[in-house]
Amino acid sequence: MKFINKKIIIIFLFLLFNLFLTIPNLLNAGSIFKFNNQFALLDFSHNYLNLQSKKFQINDKSFFSQILPSGNWGPWLIRYRVYLPLDYNPNLQYGVVYFLHGRTGNRFILDSIGIQNTLNEYYKRGGNKFILTSLDGGDNYWMNAARKNERWGDVVTQEFITEIENNYSVIRTSFGRVLAGISMGGHGAIQNALNHPGTYGAIAAHSPVFRTQEEATRDFPDQFGTGNDFQDRDPFSLILNKGKKISTPLWIDIGGSDFAFTNTNNFANLIKSQNINNLELHIGEDKIGGHNTGYWQYHLLEYLNWYGKHLPSPH
Repeated sequence: MKFINKKIIIIFLFLLFNLFLTIPNLLNAGSIFKFNNQFALLDFSHNYLNLQSKKFQINDKSFFSQILPSGNWGPWLIRYRVYLPLDYNPNLQYGVVYFLHGRTGNRFILDSIGIQNTLNEYYKRGGNKFILTSLDGGDNYWMNAARKNERWGDVVTQEFITEIENNYSVIRTSFGRVLAGISMGGHGAIQNALNHPGTYGAIAAHSPVFRTQEEATRDFPDQFGTGNDFQDRDPFSLILNKGKKISTPLWIDIGGSDFAFTNTNNFANLIKSQNINNLELHIGEDKIGGHNTGYWQYHLLEYLNWYGKHLPSPH
């Protein structure tokens, strides 16, 4: 009996020690937990930052889509989150980063990778001020679907830009817009840049997930389609078969241990042959980086610096 009690005490102390190590990370960045196949964000960072000198503000807004089909309950409601500099001045015009989440994600994707602390640090270091925003997009790969009437590419490149421009004081030309994304959203950023040239002034794809025809047919048949439909939505095909190209500054990064490394490395090799000005590739430089929040959180300040570098200052 004494042996059992001693064993229980040791286990309890071990769990308590690990909890003690975990709490600072929870406070610092927020955490994602999976329940019933849904991802939920426990956002500890907001309260934590109230104790500091906070240098940004958050707006949560929504709009009814006129592009997506209406359902039984009426027009499609799209929710989005906006991060503004704390001293946002409506008499100035700001650049905007439009950020696309990955599969199973939502508008809180940036919170889940520690944006609040990192954005605070970015501004404390004197970073160029801009507006950062992310919207709910489901698992639709941010494209105009091949086999159903859901034009998410047009939502991103037309409707959402208009929504932001109608509600905030922003630069209304391509040079005032960066399109960025993680995972599925990284693919969406590149695909929309190719299919909507002239809309954005810079593109950033973080751990983008490119899919072969076989993979797309298996996992996203309604979005990609097959044959010519697939080629109209696949970045490899758009460049090789459709003559499309990216003419803006482009950033692509992926960790060396990411499951999507091979396809992304192949795309990076293709894009290097396109003679893009201001091409920045970080392919496998972080050798242990995986397809996870830890990798993106670790590199988030680098992302913000790159966005700020490619947007005009408020004026």
